[in-house]
Amino acid sequence: MDFKIDPKDVLELAAKKAADGILEQYDDLASLAESRIEERINSIISDKMRASMAATIDDKLQAEIEKVLQQKIVPVDIWGEAKGEPSTLREQLHKRALEYWEERVEADRNRRGHYKVTSYGGQPRHKVVFQDVAQQAFEEAMRANINEMVRAFRDAMKADLAKVVSDHIGKIINNKVIQK
Repeated sequence: MDFKIDPKDVLELAAKKAADGILEQYDDLASLAESRIEERINSIISDKMRASMAATIDDKLQAEIEKVLQQKIVPVDIWGEAKGEPSTLREQLHKRALEYWEERVEADRNRRGHYKVTSYGGQPRHKVVFQDVAQQAFEEAMRANINEMVRAFRDAMKADLAKVVSDHIGKIINNKVIQK
C-alpha cells in the first residue's frame, strides 16, 4: 500500500487551516471590537442627550418658575375675599424669609432638633443659629488642637523617658565597670 502524499497538498492544507484559524480569530475580534465601539457610541450619544435634555429642561423650568414668581397675587380671607395689598410670590417669599429669621426663639432645641418659638425672651433665630454654628466650629477646632497637644506631649514624654532610662542604664553600667 503506497500513500502518495504530495507536499504541495500538505502545504495547501496547512495554509488553508492557518487561514481559517486566523479568520476565526479575526471574526471573534471583529465582533468584539464592533460591540465595544457600538457600546461606546451609545454611551456618548446617551450622555450628550441627557446633558442637552437637562439643560433644556432647566431653561424651561427656570422660565416657568420666574413667570410664577412674578405673577401678582392677592391675599384672601377664609371666604375668598381680597384682603391686603396685591404683591408677587417672590415678595411674599422674601417677606416670610425675613420673618422666619427675625422670629424670636429659645437657644435650646426641642426633641426634634428645632428651635422653640417664644414670645417671651429669646433671641432672633439668625443670632441663635449663627451662635450654634460658631460654637460647633470652635469646639471642633479646640478638639483638634487638644488632640494635637496631647499627641505632642505624649511624644515628648516618650523621648524624655527614653533619655532618662538610657542615662540611668549608662550610669549603672559605668558604676559596674568602675567597681571591677
